[in-house]
Amino acid sequence: MPADLADLIARRRAQGSRLLVWRDASHYDHRGERPCVLCGRPTPLRSHRREPAHKTCAEQWLTDHPGDDRFLSDPPARRSADDHA
Repeated sequence: MPADLADLIARRRAQGSRLLVWRDASHYDHRGERPCVLCGRPTPLRSHRREPAHKTCAEQWLTDHPGDDRFLSDPPARRSADDHA
């Protein structure tokens, strides 16, 4: 992990920020960018509700609005019986 990314994650955790897990391909819209609903800048990312949003903007929203479920992480991946790693 790059040092600057590790530093950002550490600062977010220190602030009590929630980090989102958006690994599923459904968060990326191949049709193009649309303005983020939170900052207005273009993004190809989509929330679980299909709202255009940067992941960092969504994480900041969750920090600023504790208890809100506007943005959610992907559910944990199910492990198969033969996954020994």
